Amino acid sequence: MKILEDTLNFFINDAKNKGTFDLPKFLNVMEEAFKKSGFRDEHTDNEQKNILVTRLDSIGDNVLNSSFLRELRRNYPSAHITLIVNHTIYNLVELCPYVNEVFRITYSGNLIVWLDSAIKLCREKLWQRHFDFYFNPRWDIDYYYALLLGFISGAKERIGYSTKVYQNKERVNFGYDLFLTKPILNPPNVIHETARNLFFLKVLGLHVQDTKNEVWFSHEDVLKADELILKVGGALERHLLPFAMEQ
Repeated sequence: MKILEDTLNFFINDAKNKGTFDLPKFLNVMEEAFKKSGFRDEHTDNEQKNILVTRLDSIGDNVLNSSFLRELRRNYPSAHITLIVNHTIYNLVELCPYVNEVFRITYSGNLIVWLDSAIKLCREKLWQRHFDFYFNPRWDIDYYYALLLGFISGAKERIGYSTKVYQNKERVNFGYDLFLTKPILNPPNVIHETARNLFFLKVLGLHVQDTKNEVWFSHEDVLKADELILKVGGALERHLLPFAMEQ
């Protein structure tokens, strides 16, 4: 994978020197690098699918994405599914039963700093997978470079919501549709975030059987929650007791 890493590092250094990032040139040169490295070779239909999903946003978005992961697994029961999340919410998804592995990446508002972390993740964990599909079900603005990560992962087919779903996203994420092989447009009506995630699957011709969201936790998590509830309950009782006696 040396050709991929060398090409990416060339663009990082070029951006540092020029103070700008030439996106069209980056896409063209990287596409050629992926072809030379075998990432665009055809696979046979009976091979196990490798699927990459990114959810680099917050706690609430990831809870609402739980049904997406379950229904994705239902449609691809034998696929190897890799999930990447922001490091701050890793513990929320580490026990997800619908993915084979969960990796984390630390968000940085500095693109160059972030790219160093992304290249390391690709080199150590992602490029070996030769992903068939990359899915980014986030409808809102991509503040986290998720689509860029999906592109440099080498995934052959890359699907996500288009920047054209609303005006502000098109402004902030200008040009990001170029990272995708299939940009998805809006559902016909304004719908709940969970429904948007599942609409994503329906657009791809996949079947959605269950729309409920989930959380995943261990026995140790339950014990810790009980402990915290008892502490909070005791604190509230001590705080409210004088007020109750006055009444």
